[in-house]
Amino acid sequence: NHFIEIYSKKYSKDIRKAGEALIKRMQKYHWPGNIRELQHSIERAVIMTTHSVLQPEDLFTQKHLTPEKQEEMVSLDHLNIEDVEKILIRKALQKHNGHITRAAEELGLTRSSLYRRLERYGL
Repeated sequence: NHFIEIYSKKYSKDIRKAGEALIKRMQKYHWPGNIRELQHSIERAVIMTTHSVLQPEDLFTQKHLTPEKQEEMVSLDHLNIEDVEKILIRKALQKHNGHITRAAEELGLTRSSLYRRLERYGL
């Protein structure tokens, strides 16, 4: 909850807590990276979620990803801002069925900025 609160404020998201199913999944995971792995996993979940309560599918540890999602995700051990931006752009476009204006609004970008990023990342 501590990390959810921090990253919800940082990324201006209204996320209240981790759902019970997510907590159960997190308790079963070994967390070889200790607190840092937990912190980074929560940060990624906050960035990527569209829910107000974090769900199991929001937690992006390689151990919990389906094979299909593993292929489309980058190595989370070496995640950088460009990788996160690509993922967010893809997610916004999927959410809005390819509607550029709505995706740009969701991302807090102008249409032209989104088009530039689409071109830069080959999306």
